[in-house]
Amino acid sequence: MKWLNNLSISKKLWLSTGSFFIFLGVILSTSLWVSSQLANDLDILANKYFVANQGLLKADSHLYRAISAERTLLFVKVGSPRFNNLKTFHQQNIETAIDTLKDVDTLLATTELTDKLQHYSDLMQSWNKISNDIIVLREGNSKESRREAVSLSLNEATKAFASMHDILDENTNILNSTINTLVKEANSHRKNSASLLIGVSLIVLLMGSLLTLLLIKGIAHPISQLTFRLQQIAGGDGDLTQRLKSDRKDEIGEVALAFNAFAEKQANLIIQIKVAMNEFLEKMQQMERYMGSLRDSTQNQQKENNLVADSMEQMSSAINEVADIAVKTTKTTNTTGTLAKQGQTIVTESLDFITNITDSIDATSTVILDLDSKSQNINSVSDSISEIASQTNLLSLNAAIEAARAGQSGRGFAVVADEVRNLAIKTQELTQQINSSIEDLNQGSANAVTVMQQSLEDSQTLRAKAHESGEALAAITNSVEDVISLTSQLALSSEQQAITSDKVASNTGNLNSMATESHRLATNTLSEVVALRSVAEQMNSALSQFKVDTH
Repeated sequence: MKWLNNLSISKKLWLSTGSFFIFLGVILSTSLWVSSQLANDLDILANKYFVANQGLLKADSHLYRAISAERTLLFVKVGSPRFNNLKTFHQQNIETAIDTLKDVDTLLATTELTDKLQHYSDLMQSWNKISNDIIVLREGNSKESRREAVSLSLNEATKAFASMHDILDENTNILNSTINTLVKEANSHRKNSASLLIGVSLIVLLMGSLLTLLLIKGIAHPISQLTFRLQQIAGGDGDLTQRLKSDRKDEIGEVALAFNAFAEKQANLIIQIKVAMNEFLEKMQQMERYMGSLRDSTQNQQKENNLVADSMEQMSSAINEVADIAVKTTKTTNTTGTLAKQGQTIVTESLDFITNITDSIDATSTVILDLDSKSQNINSVSDSISEIASQTNLLSLNAAIEAARAGQSGRGFAVVADEVRNLAIKTQELTQQINSSIEDLNQGSANAVTVMQQSLEDSQTLRAKAHESGEALAAITNSVEDVISLTSQLALSSEQQAITSDKVASNTGNLNSMATESHRLATNTLSEVVALRSVAEQMNSALSQFKVDTH
């Protein structure tokens, strides 16, 4: 079987697939032939003998209907609709029976029933002639013809129908016997076909199993050997000196050659890796020493940075306190300056207000003096009115005297003169009251003038003092502004110094953080170097498991 081993795997698979389809074709062909035989038997039974049997039974049924119609006609009135219907029904059933027998004769033309069917057809023709004669006699519609028709129907027609029915039963029995024989033959064919199909299937199964075993031996067994060798390399001592046999010319032989080349290449690679790993371990040990020194240096630097950070933090706190005091001082001086400015503003407003009051007092004094002058004028006018009232009173007395002299004709004038005198008296009284009020007003005006003059002098003095206060507050404000400027500069310098100190402290803190981070990184790097050296040692130990030829 070396030729099978030298075939490529694709050709082996094509051989297996082709054989499978050939075996499958044999089984399918056998199955189709068996099915064809069974179908032929069933077709003969179903479409020939069963149909013929049904045809004979159908013809017999129609003939029974025809004879029933014939005998019913004997007792139905001739010419009546029922008579005509029965006559038509009789003829139709006979014609249907004849057509059915022709179909049966066509189906069974090549069988032993042909002669018997012909004999049955002849008997049916004879019976049909007798039956038609009976109908003709009955249509004669006489007692004699009716009696002859009844006699003919009960005797000759009955005998002819019985003979015909006997032949039909004989034909039916022959058909049933033939059908039973065909059924037995079909069962026999079915059993033989099943046996043939089973035998062919067993042969195909046996040949397929044999071919499968050959393919397994030609494909699976070499692959198992290759797998076993790979498992030895993977799970055993890693012996890369082992090689596979490569005397085959198929793909498995090519895989064996490729595996041998791969093993050779891997062995060379393992040797190179071992050399590189030894050098790597030496470098890692040296790096481990360097990283230990770096870790110690960063730790010392971290301590120094902590001391510097503490000092800078204390200095920053002191500078911040000075800056806070300077800021508070600036705020206080700003508040003082604001209050001084507000005081100056208030004094200025007070000075303006006092000036306004002084001007108002001066104006009021002028008005009061003018009022005193006007009251003197009113006094003169009041004196004139009093004098006029005295003269009016005197004139009214003279008028009353003249009216008394006139007698009755001067009575009305006397009344008027009396009224005028009364008015003059009231005028004098009112003038006296006005003079009294004017005198009081003059006295009050004089007092008011005196008070206003004193108030004017006081307000002028107050304005002078307020002006002096305003100048003093202005000087204070200027001094406070100078103080504010100086304290602002001091606060600004303190803030800048505090900011600078904070930056230095922050930078120192950052430097400390960086030193801490450097120490942490150095420690982590040292740990990683140690871990990496451990991994390298493990890799070197793993590589030592492979057995290679170093020569």
